[in-house]
Amino acid sequence: MLEKGLIEQPHMWHLVMEVTPTVLRVAVYSLFDDHGMVTDTIRLSGEAPLLQQFEEAVYENPLLLCDFAGTTIIWDTPRFQLLPGFVADDETARLAFRAAMPEQPEEAPTTLIFNELPEIACRLAFEIPDDLLGFLRRTFNNSPISHPAGILTRYFSNKYPTRSYGKSIANLREGRLDLLTLGDTAPLMLTSYEIKEPMDAAYYILAARKLLNLKESDEIMIAGDREMRSAVAPVLRRYVQFVLPAIFPPTMFRAGRDSMTIPFEMAVAPILSQTN
Repeated sequence: MLEKGLIEQPHMWHLVMEVTPTVLRVAVYSLFDDHGMVTDTIRLSGEAPLLQQFEEAVYENPLLLCDFAGTTIIWDTPRFQLLPGFVADDETARLAFRAAMPEQPEEAPTTLIFNELPEIACRLAFEIPDDLLGFLRRTFNNSPISHPAGILTRYFSNKYPTRSYGKSIANLREGRLDLLTLGDTAPLMLTSYEIKEPMDAAYYILAARKLLNLKESDEIMIAGDREMRSAVAPVLRRYVQFVLPAIFPPTMFRAGRDSMTIPFEMAVAPILSQTN
């Protein structure tokens, strides 16, 4: 349980939450003190509606309800789509999204959220259940909600503004691979795959490279889970000359060793919020 007494002066700390239908990941870090980070992974039971499970997880961990300096919320869903930036009208964007991903009548009603990606002149659209969205907005002071793929795209587009065509970034995390391949201006590919084991990720990465007709010399940056990276990298090096670890953001090192254990998108999201 994350009690309020775990930290002092929460107004000097930042809360990052990543919500999925099965787990709530939490990182609370100090904006000023070195080695100040609290992390937790809260498994959701799956035996009740998602909103009920999430409400219980929040109220059973009072630290999450503190008045923080800032809050970053990440909602992880496979139902997202990258749209050109010129599709600026939300209704037009909604129609484009629904053309690719129709509503699911058997599922709870959802709302579309748009993350602006100015670095590549695109928007990322994704859906979230209406009831969960309402609870997040009420409970966490209407904090912005981001998608992992949007965070990944913004971070690496900022990091490599003069990037070479064909640079790929693979983010390995529990049950999922996020794959981004940069072009000269907009991404050549931004997608996410469900995976059961590291070799699934290796297969999807190599298949995507073949689809995009990338050269052997086009490098791959690997982020995310350390054990998965260790398993996937040697396989990729059989076919790709440059397979490199993604550089962890230096500004997060001061938070201590725990910062290396949280998902990559959770580590870089607060950095992006500071640049908005």
